Amino acid sequence: MNINLRFSVCAFLTLAVLSAIGSAFPSIRFSRAAVQTDEKISPGNREDAYRANNVGVAQLEQFNYKEGVEAFRRALQFDPKLKIANINLAIALFNAQDVGAAMQAAAAAAELAPEQPQPSYILGLIAKNQNRTEDAIALFKKVLEFDPNDVGANVNLGQIYIQQRNYKEAETVFAALWKPNRITRRRCIIWQPCCCGAMPAKKENG
Repeated sequence: MNINLRFSVCAFLTLAVLSAIGSAFPSIRFSRAAVQTDEKISPGNREDAYRANNVGVAQLEQFNYKEGVEAFRRALQFDPKLKIANINLAIALFNAQDVGAAMQAAAAAAELAPEQPQPSYILGLIAKNQNRTEDAIALFKKVLEFDPNDVGANVNLGQIYIQQRNYKEAETVFAALWKPNRITRRRCIIWQPCCCGAMPAKKENG
């Protein structure tokens, strides 16, 4: 997971600098877009869903979160099971500060795409923001099962350990970020005060 769009508890508008991670970082007045269906999706609808998803990704990259939400919901009207659109909807809702809807969307995406780390990351960020510390730790550790060197998960996990005065665990987590070819010590320190986040999922193969 590479960090690109950063989700911050502090002020997401101040995180206008894009970095390389993936971001994805969990609730809801959710549209029926993410409701799963057994109906067969026609090739035309599938293509329209991907097209709408791509529009949503472009909106996120411009920090137009509301427009991104609309685009991803439109994609899911064409194909409710499209994994990338479900994941990206959760990301957009989180950045739009619609926490309830983001939690629901991320939970739905996690069920639909258990092989992807972004939904757990979003849920972890929300749990951390809501002071559900143990939930946040479990979710960030789940992200690290996909990639032990994931910057966002390690940074957020390290922050939690510091807040708990569990400095030994925090040192272990941050030490992993300072290894050669991963992240410089200076860069890690810059990221520590804020939550890192997930970047939009790209088009699936097949």
